[in-house]
Amino acid sequence: MVRAPALSVRNLRVVYSDRNAQVTALSVDALDVAPGTLLAVTGPSGSGKSTFLYALAGLLRPKSGTVAWDGRDLLAGSESERDRWRRHTIGFVFQDFHLLPELTPLANVLLPASFESVSAKASLKDRAAGLLERFGVPSKRKSIADLSRGEQQRVALARALLFDPPVLLADEPTASLDASAGEMVAQTLEDLAQREARTVIAVTHDPMLIERITTRFQLERGQVRQTESAKALA
Repeated sequence: MVRAPALSVRNLRVVYSDRNAQVTALSVDALDVAPGTLLAVTGPSGSGKSTFLYALAGLLRPKSGTVAWDGRDLLAGSESERDRWRRHTIGFVFQDFHLLPELTPLANVLLPASFESVSAKASLKDRAAGLLERFGVPSKRKSIADLSRGEQQRVALARALLFDPPVLLADEPTASLDASAGEMVAQTLEDLAQREARTVIAVTHDPMLIERITTRFQLERGQVRQTESAKALA
Protein backbone atom coordinates (compact mmCIF):
# COMPACT_ATOMS: atom_id res chain seq x y z
CA MET A 1 0.00 0.00 0.00
CA VAL A 2 1.26 3.48 -0.85
CA ARG A 3 2.11 6.04 1.81
CA ALA A 4 0.50 9.37 0.95
CA PRO A 5 2.09 12.58 2.28
CA ALA A 6 0.16 15.09 4.36
CA LEU A 7 -0.59 18.42 2.69
CA SER A 8 -0.32 21.82 4.36
CA VAL A 9 -1.10 25.06 2.52
CA ARG A 10 -0.46 28.44 4.13
CA ASN A 11 -1.14 31.98 2.87
CA LEU A 12 -1.22 30.88 -0.75
CA ARG A 13 -1.70 33.76 -3.20
CA VAL A 14 -1.69 33.59 -6.99
CA VAL A 15 -1.77 37.01 -8.65
CA TYR A 16 -1.70 38.02 -12.29
CA SER A 17 -1.63 41.33 -14.12
CA ASP A 18 -4.66 42.48 -16.08
CA ARG A 19 -3.77 45.66 -17.93
CA ASN A 20 -2.81 48.04 -15.12
CA ALA A 21 -4.40 46.08 -12.30
CA GLN A 22 -3.24 43.19 -10.12
CA VAL A 23 -5.88 40.46 -9.93
CA THR A 24 -5.87 37.82 -7.21
CA ALA A 25 -6.70 34.52 -8.91
CA LEU A 26 -6.37 32.43 -5.75
CA SER A 27 -6.23 33.13 -2.04
CA VAL A 28 -6.10 30.28 0.50
CA ASP A 29 -5.10 31.19 4.04
CA ALA A 30 -4.85 27.69 5.53
CA LEU A 31 -5.65 24.17 4.41
CA ASP A 32 -4.53 20.85 5.83
CA VAL A 33 -5.35 17.57 4.12
CA ALA A 34 -4.69 14.28 5.87
CA PRO A 35 -3.06 11.40 3.96
CA GLY A 36 -5.55 9.20 2.16
CA THR A 37 -8.22 11.92 1.90
CA LEU A 38 -10.61 12.12 -1.04
CA LEU A 39 -11.23 15.84 -1.48
CA ALA A 40 -13.41 17.72 -3.95
CA VAL A 41 -12.67 21.35 -4.75
CA THR A 42 -15.88 22.90 -6.04
CA GLY A 43 -17.00 26.23 -7.43
CA PRO A 44 -18.16 27.85 -10.67
CA SER A 45 -16.02 28.14 -13.78
CA GLY A 46 -13.29 30.74 -13.33
CA SER A 47 -13.27 30.41 -9.54
CA GLY A 48 -9.62 29.33 -9.34
CA LYS A 49 -10.08 25.56 -9.06
CA SER A 50 -7.59 24.58 -11.75
CA THR A 51 -5.16 27.26 -10.57
CA PHE A 52 -5.30 25.72 -7.10
CA LEU A 53 -4.57 22.25 -8.47
CA TYR A 54 -1.62 23.51 -10.51
CA ALA A 55 -0.22 25.26 -7.43
CA LEU A 56 -0.47 22.04 -5.39
CA ALA A 57 1.56 20.24 -8.05
CA GLY A 58 4.18 22.99 -8.31
CA LEU A 59 3.23 23.63 -11.94
CA LEU A 60 2.90 27.35 -11.26
CA ARG A 61 4.68 29.62 -8.83
CA PRO A 62 2.42 31.73 -6.61
CA LYS A 63 3.13 35.26 -5.53
CA SER A 64 3.44 34.11 -1.91
CA GLY A 65 2.72 31.28 0.49
CA THR A 66 3.77 27.67 0.98
CA VAL A 67 2.61 24.32 -0.33
CA ALA A 68 4.16 21.65 1.89
CA TRP A 69 3.89 17.91 1.36
CA ASP A 70 5.05 16.05 4.49
CA GLY A 71 6.71 19.26 5.65
CA ARG A 72 8.64 19.84 2.42
CA ASP A 73 7.87 23.20 0.86
CA LEU A 74 7.38 22.32 -2.77
CA LEU A 75 7.89 25.90 -3.90
CA ALA A 76 11.29 26.29 -2.22
CA GLY A 77 13.16 23.94 -4.54
CA SER A 78 14.41 24.43 -8.08
CA GLU A 79 12.29 23.63 -11.12
CA SER A 80 14.25 20.45 -11.81
CA GLU A 81 13.85 19.33 -8.20
CA ARG A 82 10.10 19.90 -8.42
CA ASP A 83 9.95 17.97 -11.68
CA ARG A 84 11.73 14.94 -10.21
CA TRP A 85 9.61 14.99 -7.06
CA ARG A 86 6.37 15.43 -8.98
CA ARG A 87 6.94 12.51 -11.36
CA HIS A 88 7.01 9.99 -8.54
CA THR A 89 4.71 11.65 -6.02
CA ILE A 90 1.86 13.14 -8.04
CA GLY A 91 -0.24 11.71 -10.82
CA PHE A 92 -2.03 14.45 -12.73
CA VAL A 93 -5.19 13.93 -14.78
CA PHE A 94 -5.73 16.92 -17.06
CA GLN A 95 -9.18 18.06 -18.08
CA ASP A 96 -8.37 17.67 -21.78
CA PHE A 97 -6.53 14.36 -21.19
CA HIS A 98 -3.44 15.40 -23.28
CA LEU A 99 -3.32 12.02 -24.99
CA LEU A 100 -1.55 11.50 -28.32
CA PRO A 101 -4.15 10.27 -30.83
CA GLU A 102 -1.62 8.58 -33.10
CA LEU A 103 -0.44 6.26 -30.30
CA THR A 104 -2.05 3.13 -28.90
CA PRO A 105 -3.64 3.20 -25.43
CA LEU A 106 -0.65 1.27 -24.04
CA ALA A 107 1.86 3.68 -25.60
CA ASN A 108 -0.04 6.64 -24.13
CA VAL A 109 0.09 5.14 -20.65
CA LEU A 110 3.84 4.57 -21.02
CA LEU A 111 4.56 8.16 -22.10
CA PRO A 112 5.79 9.30 -18.63
CA ALA A 113 8.63 6.78 -18.90
CA SER A 114 10.07 8.75 -21.82
CA PHE A 115 10.51 11.79 -19.57
CA GLU A 116 12.50 9.66 -17.15
CA SER A 117 15.08 8.86 -19.87
CA VAL A 118 14.54 5.17 -19.23
CA SER A 119 13.29 2.49 -21.55
CA ALA A 120 9.90 0.99 -20.82
CA LYS A 121 11.03 -2.12 -18.97
CA ALA A 122 8.94 -5.26 -19.07
CA SER A 123 7.70 -4.65 -15.53
CA LEU A 124 6.56 -1.14 -16.46
CA LYS A 125 4.81 -2.43 -19.58
CA ASP A 126 3.11 -5.07 -17.46
CA ARG A 127 1.93 -2.42 -15.01
CA ALA A 128 0.59 -0.23 -17.84
CA ALA A 129 -1.25 -3.17 -19.37
CA GLY A 130 -2.60 -4.12 -15.95
CA LEU A 131 -3.93 -0.62 -15.33
CA LEU A 132 -5.72 -0.61 -18.68
CA GLU A 133 -7.23 -3.99 -17.89
CA ARG A 134 -8.27 -2.81 -14.43
CA PHE A 135 -10.06 0.19 -15.92
CA GLY A 136 -11.69 -1.84 -18.67
CA VAL A 137 -9.90 -0.18 -21.59
CA PRO A 138 -9.43 -2.25 -24.78
CA SER A 139 -5.65 -1.91 -24.92
CA LYS A 140 -5.19 -3.42 -28.39
CA ARG A 141 -6.90 -0.58 -30.22
CA LYS A 142 -4.53 1.00 -32.73
CA SER A 143 -5.08 4.57 -31.58
CA ILE A 144 -6.78 6.68 -28.94
CA ALA A 145 -9.15 7.91 -31.62
CA ASP A 146 -10.75 4.46 -31.61
CA LEU A 147 -11.84 4.86 -27.98
CA SER A 148 -14.89 6.53 -26.47
CA ARG A 149 -14.38 9.66 -24.40
CA GLY A 150 -14.95 7.68 -21.20
CA GLU A 151 -12.31 5.17 -22.25
CA GLN A 152 -9.91 8.00 -23.06
CA GLN A 153 -10.42 9.42 -19.56
CA ARG A 154 -9.54 6.03 -18.09
CA VAL A 155 -6.39 5.91 -20.23
CA ALA A 156 -5.47 9.28 -18.71
CA LEU A 157 -6.07 7.84 -15.24
CA ALA A 158 -3.91 4.82 -16.01
CA ARG A 159 -1.10 7.07 -17.27
CA ALA A 160 -1.28 9.16 -14.10
CA LEU A 161 -0.86 6.00 -12.01
CA LEU A 162 2.01 4.47 -14.00
CA PHE A 163 4.66 5.21 -11.36
CA ASP A 164 2.29 4.32 -8.51
CA PRO A 165 2.13 7.87 -7.09
CA PRO A 166 0.70 8.39 -3.59
CA VAL A 167 -1.15 11.56 -4.71
CA LEU A 168 -3.61 11.96 -7.58
CA LEU A 169 -4.74 15.40 -8.75
CA ALA A 170 -7.64 15.40 -11.20
CA ASP A 171 -8.91 18.42 -13.11
CA GLU A 172 -12.63 17.98 -13.93
CA PRO A 173 -12.27 14.17 -14.24
CA THR A 174 -15.92 13.58 -15.19
CA ALA A 175 -16.45 16.63 -17.42
CA SER A 176 -18.24 15.85 -20.69
CA LEU A 177 -18.60 12.15 -19.81
CA ASP A 178 -21.96 10.42 -19.99
CA ALA A 179 -23.58 9.23 -16.76
CA SER A 180 -22.24 5.68 -16.96
CA ALA A 181 -18.65 6.71 -17.73
CA GLY A 182 -18.79 9.42 -15.05
CA GLU A 183 -19.94 6.92 -12.42
CA MET A 184 -17.10 4.57 -13.34
CA VAL A 185 -14.48 7.31 -13.00
CA ALA A 186 -16.02 8.49 -9.70
CA GLN A 187 -15.88 4.95 -8.31
CA THR A 188 -12.25 4.67 -9.37
CA LEU A 189 -11.36 7.87 -7.49
CA GLU A 190 -13.11 6.54 -4.39
CA ASP A 191 -11.24 3.24 -4.60
CA LEU A 192 -7.88 4.96 -5.00
CA ALA A 193 -8.43 6.88 -1.76
CA GLN A 194 -10.40 4.44 0.37
CA ARG A 195 -8.87 1.12 -0.67
CA GLU A 196 -5.37 2.19 -1.63
CA ALA A 197 -4.89 5.09 0.84
CA ARG A 198 -3.87 7.60 -1.83
CA THR A 199 -4.64 11.28 -1.43
CA VAL A 200 -7.04 12.21 -4.25
CA ILE A 201 -7.93 15.85 -4.91
CA ALA A 202 -10.42 16.52 -7.69
CA VAL A 203 -11.63 19.90 -8.87
CA THR A 204 -15.12 19.58 -10.25
CA HIS A 205 -18.44 21.24 -10.92
CA ASP A 206 -20.16 17.89 -11.56
CA PRO A 207 -23.08 17.49 -9.08
CA MET A 208 -22.83 13.69 -9.23
CA LEU A 209 -19.18 13.66 -8.23
CA ILE A 210 -19.63 16.39 -5.60
CA GLU A 211 -22.43 14.42 -3.96
CA ARG A 212 -20.26 11.31 -3.72
CA ILE A 213 -17.34 13.11 -2.05
CA THR A 214 -18.12 14.20 1.52
CA THR A 215 -14.87 16.09 2.12
CA ARG A 216 -14.85 19.26 0.03
CA PHE A 217 -14.37 22.98 -0.03
CA GLN A 218 -15.72 25.65 -2.33
CA LEU A 219 -13.88 28.39 -4.17
CA GLU A 220 -15.51 31.56 -5.43
CA ARG A 221 -13.46 34.19 -7.25
CA GLY A 222 -10.33 32.58 -5.88
CA GLN A 223 -11.50 32.72 -2.26
CA VAL A 224 -12.48 29.81 -0.01
CA ARG A 225 -16.20 30.29 0.66
CA GLN A 226 -17.27 27.04 2.27
CA THR A 227 -15.64 24.07 3.94
CA GLU A 228 -17.30 20.76 4.73
CA SER A 229 -16.06 17.80 6.76
CA ALA A 230 -13.79 20.00 8.90
CA LYS A 231 -12.32 16.93 10.60
CA ALA A 232 -10.07 16.41 7.58
CA LEU A 233 -9.53 20.04 6.72
CA ALA A 234 -8.30 22.95 8.83
